[in-house]
Amino acid sequence: MAEELGLNRPGWRFLYADPAGREIVAQLREGAGRLELFKTTTGRRRIYIFAPAASQEQFLVKAYLRPRLAKRLKYLWRNSRCRQEYVAAEKLARLGIPAVKALAFGCRSSGLLPAEELVIEPYLEKAENFQQRWSKSGSGQNQELFAALAGLVALMHDKGVLQRDFKPDSILIKQAAGKIELILADLERIRLQRRPLSTSRRVENLGKIIQSFFRAAYCPELDFLLEQYSKQSGLEFSRGQLRVRAMLGGVRQAKKQAEARKSWAKASNELIEKFEFTGATVRMSRELERDAIEKFLARMPARGPWEISGKQLEIIPVKNAQSAMEKYFYLRELRVRCRPVLLAVDFHAGEKALVGIAQEPGAAPLKEFLTRLSDPDQEKFFTSLGHYLFRTDLLGLLNPSPANNLLVKPSADTYEFIISRPDLLTSSSPSHANIHSFENSRQAQRLSEELTPGVEQIALLKKGFESGRQKLG
Repeated sequence: MAEELGLNRPGWRFLYADPAGREIVAQLREGAGRLELFKTTTGRRRIYIFAPAASQEQFLVKAYLRPRLAKRLKYLWRNSRCRQEYVAAEKLARLGIPAVKALAFGCRSSGLLPAEELVIEPYLEKAENFQQRWSKSGSGQNQELFAALAGLVALMHDKGVLQRDFKPDSILIKQAAGKIELILADLERIRLQRRPLSTSRRVENLGKIIQSFFRAAYCPELDFLLEQYSKQSGLEFSRGQLRVRAMLGGVRQAKKQAEARKSWAKASNELIEKFEFTGATVRMSRELERDAIEKFLARMPARGPWEISGKQLEIIPVKNAQSAMEKYFYLRELRVRCRPVLLAVDFHAGEKALVGIAQEPGAAPLKEFLTRLSDPDQEKFFTSLGHYLFRTDLLGLLNPSPANNLLVKPSADTYEFIISRPDLLTSSSPSHANIHSFENSRQAQRLSEELTPGVEQIALLKKGFESGRQKLG
């Protein structure tokens, strides 16, 4: 146990916020109790659950391996992420902001530089995180949930607390006396100021929440959050310029996060496996079986439909298969529906490459779908399409042929729009004109060129586009 955490090495120093922390460290060093790996969250962080001997309580031990030399030097004059979690927990308690309590912090030095670290916290096994509760709550419960979130965020901002890593799974929920109590967890990116946050800092932080909770996509909970925050803070974020600034900040941060998600296509991870096979670099979804892929590639397949590991795939030649898979992860992070790229093969000889894209049962290309759209359904369809065009413009996405590369799938109350080939999309920063004008919408212009809709249909498209614009602010 001590060896697994590196506690058997010399050079450890500890800070204790509670006598229980001292006892837990002693048991860890002695090997008393049970230590189990809970999860690995980054390349150098391991989270363990520790059950001390003769105790019903359990604790989280967040252990950090030795960082790179540049960070070890930086940590000589500023807190590491692990130490910041301990320090922030102590300061948040003094400010009256509910947060997970850090019981102890330990750091080992090697060659006068910081090396391994750990922080110990109570394990709140029965506490749900915000995402879990949100996913199963009804509309009334969601209002209570987001009212509590708005109150917590407003309190933090008024106290000068900036959480730079707001995420729905980093907020825990306790039910006390019939009321929801939110508890901050993962405090390593908390920053504390001596005065209330400025308006610009609040705008930026609310943009982070819009990105991490909603992926910059509108939903009723977003409206309710901003309305409640406005009441709590005294600043008008429910409409007007502050709302627009927060929303656009959320879009920028969502696109930045989506760019980072492209890295999922570069190497083996929990989502894909990357390997070499007879002169090709293969990236395949973990939903597929490697043996089936190798047998498939041995046949030198041409384009068309194939069934692999029970998945119906369309095999398509592309210029760069890795890029196609990267664009799929990019769109997935933005919650823009597209057909999943489950297989990407880049051959070493020449520029040949192919991808396997999952089929979408029940969906039809937009151009084909319009040939069977009934007159009574036109208003609902074209207003839904206009709203979709607004969001893709807002995100700076351009589909080169929406008539053929956009699939339509009817759902209960609306229509789903699904990008058929994500590799054909381009992305850029949206211009101010695109956000505020249907006439300047690149997607609307491209669609009109391909489909030549009638006057009534254009009016309906504009109505849906304007509906999306109004929800922006």
